[in-house]
Amino acid sequence: MCHFSKESTCPQKIFVNLPVRDLGRSMDFLSKLGFTCNAQASNETAACMIVGEGIYVMLLTRKQIQSIHCKTNLRYNKSTEVLVC
Repeated sequence: MCHFSKESTCPQKIFVNLPVRDLGRSMDFLSKLGFTCNAQASNETAACMIVGEGIYVMLLTRKQIQSIHCKTNLRYNKSTEVLVC
């Protein structure tokens, strides 16, 4: 079990999962902000953008986010949601 302290050796990573309409445009936007893509954790439905040490933004197509989300009827035009892991 991890205990949060200065001496902790537990890996600490944050993943913010964002649904996107256009994966390529979203990757391009974040690249222009200086973030890089982790190609090993990316495919045609998801891209892992490295924000900083241990901090990642996962860009997920709507189809991909619906496959992992507990709600079956997500309304992108009515609300904004992110999954934080």
